Amino acid sequence: MLASDRTTPNVFNDFVRTRSVLDGDGGPMMDLCVYDMQPFGIALANVVGHFRSTEAAFLLYVDSDLRWHPSTVKRAVELSVEADVLCVDRATVEADLRANGDRPESATTLLTVESASLGFALIRRSTVDTLCERNPCLAFDGYGSKHMAWDLFGLVQRDDRLYGEQASFCLRCRDAGLTIRLLSEAKTASP
Repeated sequence: MLASDRTTPNVFNDFVRTRSVLDGDGGPMMDLCVYDMQPFGIALANVVGHFRSTEAAFLLYVDSDLRWHPSTVKRAVELSVEADVLCVDRATVEADLRANGDRPESATTLLTVESASLGFALIRRSTVDTLCERNPCLAFDGYGSKHMAWDLFGLVQRDDRLYGEQASFCLRCRDAGLTIRLLSEAKTASP
């Protein structure tokens, strides 16, 4: 995905052909087609904009293919006092679902991380507000001019690397001094 004109009306508006070195020794070259999936980026930006127009305390970011139990949200809210962004790994979400609201069958660990998958993430309002204040250039007129949209998940390029939307969001959080925590299944050793 590449950032481009925000008014793109269709999903695959264009592609970019580029050449990329596969290894540092001048090894084989490869043609890449990079598709601009801007409507997804616009959708995320509008979600952030709509969230800011509400009084909700948290934004819950959940991948559409992930089945989850409400107890996972409850546990995330309880642990959110320790994080600006609390990510829950897939194994923990699935363990909660299997436990059907009871305590999961295995212990979990809360880790401080630099970046994590946002497949199931609880993001504080203060986190969103801080990122918007620090990045005013990411604002644009939102869906139907009903609110400002905020491209907090827009792609970041650093050191000749292009980061995806979730990694870009985490980079912005780190730049702002915000804490990202990961709730992860801890595998217990067998005797």
